Amino acid sequence: MTALRCVALLALLLLLAGCATTDQESELPWNMTQPWETAPSLPGGLGGPY
Repeated sequence: MTALRCVALLALLLLLAGCATTDQESELPWNMTQPWETAPSLPGGLGGPY
């Protein structure tokens, strides 16, 4: 039973720490706006970002 607990604990720790980064800024631009987000959606320019 203790081996199963150790495996479960290691799996949980890998899930929690697997995607962590120590850098302040990431190389991936997660919050950049897409072209379709700022394009007007209605004729006449009544659309907007949201």
